[in-house]
Amino acid sequence: MRLVNVVGRQYVVGGRGGSLKLGYEDDGYSDNGYYAHDNGTGNQCLNSVNAFVRIVVS
Repeated sequence: MRLVNVVGRQYVVGGRGGSLKLGYEDDGYSDNGYYAHDNGTGNQCLNSVNAFVRIVVS
């Protein structure tokens, strides 16, 4: 599931056991790092705040 489809909503993953994999798409790894903001492919993150994911296991 792409993150853009669940931003701001609760997304429930069912099942018994298993794993959760998180990843991201990038147009170039050479400008990645904690030193500066990357606006992403096609400036999709222009003027955005830092992203985060909240995971609750119950």
